[in-house]
Amino acid sequence: PGQRLTAEATGGTISPREAVTGADGQATFTFTPAGVGLSEARFRVEGSNVAATRAVALGRPVIERIVNAASFLPGLATGGIATIFGANLATTEPRDATFPGVARLAGAEVWINNRPTTVLYADDRQINFVVPRGLAPADYTLEVRTSEGNSAGTRVFIDVAWPGLFQAAAQGSDRIAVYGTGLGVDPLIATATVGGQEAAVQLAGEIPGGATEVILERPVGLRGAQPVRLRIGQRESNVVVVELP
Repeated sequence: PGQRLTAEATGGTISPREAVTGADGQATFTFTPAGVGLSEARFRVEGSNVAATRAVALGRPVIERIVNAASFLPGLATGGIATIFGANLATTEPRDATFPGVARLAGAEVWINNRPTTVLYADDRQINFVVPRGLAPADYTLEVRTSEGNSAGTRVFIDVAWPGLFQAAAQGSDRIAVYGTGLGVDPLIATATVGGQEAAVQLAGEIPGGATEVILERPVGLRGAQPVRLRIGQRESNVVVVELP
């Protein structure tokens, strides 16, 4: 009782903006969601460090961006992991899928040209999924489907390889392990630079779920934090930093 609460809304209106809990420890707000897109209300206890409580109004999924899951930049590849950002993308609590992923997670499905994909993670603002293998380079139509409806179809270009990097780590004194996605069916054809110097690709292997590990030969004489980049054909990855002892 006697706690002051503040409220704010995204995509809709809320009233009042402040209220004090009564003897029963409760306060009443009226939240009117918007018709489309994200509609979210957030409530905070004044003077508290506790994270805001969220209330999300379910609606038809809205896609805002589709990106490579490693780089968070445009660039999808067949067999790679991609990320969708948007609103109303899932209808239940956030969930991670157990290997090897599922077609429907947290009430969400991702379809490419009416073909279901494997979903790895889903919440109301983000979905991680695996792009189906064997797709030829072309524009495709992607949809998110939930019990609240289907998103508008979004056109996205998918290539045979479009590398994105998660991280890199030194392995012993002469190797560097690089972890990425979107490296295509033959990541051994990739070229790499570390600290601006060419680094030979020694080994490459798929990690179940759409990721790839690439082992590079460490260039002689490099120490400290060094940028790492991969290239396959005309497609360049983002840069990650490796710490070399």
